[in-house]
Amino acid sequence: MRTKKKDGIVLIEVVIAMGISLIVLLAVGGVLAASHTRWNNAWDKVNLQQDASYAMLTLSHSIKEAASAAVENDGQALCIYGADGSWVRFTFDRDTNSLDYRIEGQSTQTLIDGRLEDLSFEVDDNRVGIDLTLKADNQEVHLDSTVQMRNYGL
Repeated sequence: MRTKKKDGIVLIEVVIAMGISLIVLLAVGGVLAASHTRWNNAWDKVNLQQDASYAMLTLSHSIKEAASAAVENDGQALCIYGADGSWVRFTFDRDTNSLDYRIEGQSTQTLIDGRLEDLSFEVDDNRVGIDLTLKADNQEVHLDSTVQMRNYGL
């Protein structure tokens, strides 16, 4: 009796190979989707940290140059006075979740828009305490600092 020699592949082999390929592709796609989500979350957190750092840097720079400071609106606003009598006012607007500032003689500018969760100021002699929290989506950044006025009392 003669045996038949197989030439090529059988349909069932093609179906099995396609099934295995499909499983591998689905697994790779799932890993890529999860990685993309983690990347976006990390990027959002970095952007929020940069915004918080920029706000804190701007506040600190203004406070360091001040001769005096006064807290207003139950700690939600800070007015900083220079040795020459000029002033800068930083205000937390709860309605818009923004940090606005106004320099004497100029129009109001927005430093942080829509992401400010909480902000409070505290003045103790020549030191100003700042407690800043930013929030966007599921990310939150909290910074707390005390800045000393260099020109205090001048």
